Amino acid sequence: MKQVLQILSAKNKSGVGSKSQKAYSMNICQCVVTDAETGELQVGELAIFEEAEKLPLPGLYEAEFKIGVDFQTKKIGGVLVGLTPCSPKPNITSDKPVANVPSSAKGAAL
Repeated sequence: MKQVLQILSAKNKSGVGSKSQKAYSMNICQCVVTDAETGELQVGELAIFEEAEKLPLPGLYEAEFKIGVDFQTKKIGGVLVGLTPCSPKPNITSDKPVANVPSSAKGAAL
């Protein structure tokens, strides 16, 4: 499944797992997605584990997902398998954001 999303910000998070004692590194991205049926904008977090040293820049991306099992919660859901930068649709100018996020909502925990 492919979905266009807007990355607003990205931060690297690294450390050592408390149970496994293995080092990890991932990028946590604050993103905006649009519901294809209702057009409703939603803000959420996207964790990128592979190639975590490459912090994505804010912008529009086409994300590709597959069904998988979360390694921590064991819940079935979407697993990111690809993230490709894309240009905005012709009726959207590059200096115009996809969503207006109030400054009070930026950086808020979701």
